Amino acid sequence: ALLVIETEAHAKARGANILGRLMGASITSDGFHMVAPDPNGNRAGYAMTRAIELAGLSPTDIDHINAHATGTTVGDVAESVAIN
Repeated sequence: ALLVIETEAHAKARGANILGRLMGASITSDGFHMVAPDPNGNRAGYAMTRAIELAGLSPTDIDHINAHATGTTVGDVAESVAIN
């Protein structure tokens, strides 16, 4: 699979079939532990909430979440808590 992120103007200029739109983004750093996230998902939840706010959306506007923790119990739990 391949994901191309480009400006709308560039995509239209090359005649691309636009399938989605990146409306907002955010990043945080979790200093809970060197290799484990805060099990409460606080920083991940903040990043998600901030991205939604920056996009001018509400959580009910989100149609898809591509969850991608590390595949570990602690990572998956923290991410699930953050999403909820």
